[in-house]
Amino acid sequence: LMRIKNLCLLICLTGSTQLSAVESDPIHDRVSLNWDTMRIRFYGEAQRKESAKTSEESAIKEGLSYIVEALPSIRMATLEGQYLGEEFAKSIAMNVSRRTANRKTTYYTDGRVRVELESSLAQALAPEGLKLAKEAPNTELNGATGLVVLLDAPMDPQMIFEIQDEDGDSVYRLKDVASSEFEKTFMGRFFKSASSRSLKYFVGDKPLKIKGKLKGDRTIVVSEDEWDDLVDDHYGILERARVAVVSR
Repeated sequence: LMRIKNLCLLICLTGSTQLSAVESDPIHDRVSLNWDTMRIRFYGEAQRKESAKTSEESAIKEGLSYIVEALPSIRMATLEGQYLGEEFAKSIAMNVSRRTANRKTTYYTDGRVRVELESSLAQALAPEGLKLAKEAPNTELNGATGLVVLLDAPMDPQMIFEIQDEDGDSVYRLKDVASSEFEKTFMGRFFKSASSRSLKYFVGDKPLKIKGKLKGDRTIVVSEDEWDDLVDDHYGILERARVAVVSR
């Protein structure tokens, strides 16, 4: 891990290497975003060197160079414009690198060495310019351990900034979430199945449930009355962003 940090410091200070994979790979098929585990995965490749250590370091360096170049367009495709924070691009890339870990190294018969890397999705997509009302949760959980929103239609995993009622008013807002929790999980996580193990781990064994509707491709709508009845005595769930969106 220390080698990865040192390599990324060099890349962020000097720019990317001559292996500019992003230019020939505009759709970033080397990157996967996992919204239920909040991890970003990518890989680096290099030709085999005189030693395994040198080969691995070269592949890691290429992978970090790749993600440094790829992050701006990934953020642009994911975040709303006011949260991009382009002036912080290098510091964001540095934060990602600090949490980068080597998952697997593969040696191919054609001489290639591939190192699969993993880092924090929350760090990679951290919005700039947000002002949250509280640093840490100040309301205890009251029995319920999480909240599951069951959507009536498929929704691409993405960063949400609110949940609305039928009249378009916000019932779940940024100001509800403590910044310490937003840094780990944003305002909630997306899951593909209501029975997945990762969902149960996230919301705990006593989650509240509510049906939601998808308006457009970004807006989640719930019944105001049902929402208020659910969260009235469970505001601590919102402060902890323990909200799971299940897209059917």
